[in-house]
Amino acid sequence: SGVYLVNFDSVVSVKIDDRAIVGNIYGYSHVSATAIYLEKGAHMLYVCAIMDVRMFGGAVPPKIKFSGKFERIDVDSASHGITVIPGDAIVPDLMDGRLATEYMSITVLNADITGQEVMTEEGSIDTLDGEPPPYHEPGWVQILDVRAYTDDGAQVKVGIPVIFSLKLAPGQVYPLPVELDFEIQSDGPAAFALNLQLDLVDLDTLEHFSIPAGRYELRRRTWGEVYKITFLDYDKI
Repeated sequence: SGVYLVNFDSVVSVKIDDRAIVGNIYGYSHVSATAIYLEKGAHMLYVCAIMDVRMFGGAVPPKIKFSGKFERIDVDSASHGITVIPGDAIVPDLMDGRLATEYMSITVLNADITGQEVMTEEGSIDTLDGEPPPYHEPGWVQILDVRAYTDDGAQVKVGIPVIFSLKLAPGQVYPLPVELDFEIQSDGPAAFALNLQLDLVDLDTLEHFSIPAGRYELRRRTWGEVYKITFLDYDKI
């Protein structure tokens, strides 16, 4: 038994036992996963898909194809089940050495749902770990700060541009804004990399901890550069 991140592409929805999850219908790689708790043993998996030519074109009727994965999360590790989903990040370009915008966003998921209250067969309230519900519900964390470093270890100035406390409930996904406050030389490599780190506190135990929050590349652009956008349609043209 344990916590798993579930993500299914090219489906409308997925149902695992009695838990329904919205699917990633068009298979976009940046869609966040959902944290669920699974007991050891067999489970029923139901998948709802549709024959849509926009997704499965090239044959009549369209051939349905989908993929999915279950990723185990260790909520007892030093990260406390907090994970960052790199594919969900929004990162600005560098236009002639200047930031196109001073903000970026990363997606933080609190996968520690082991302390959530559930209904037992007798109708009483219990927790997933079998202990009675505490006064402070386990699993809640608060994001305190964000730090950024270049690949060579130099720290650069970043911050979180909000004035309220950033508390994450068990299972919550949060797009965290990050303010960039630094200058970059106009000449240099094609991309400038930032390595982020988050500082957090467990609101149940008051334990402070840090997690790596991913490496992000800010691509260099120049004024007048042509942008070519192409896509492959369902008829392969």
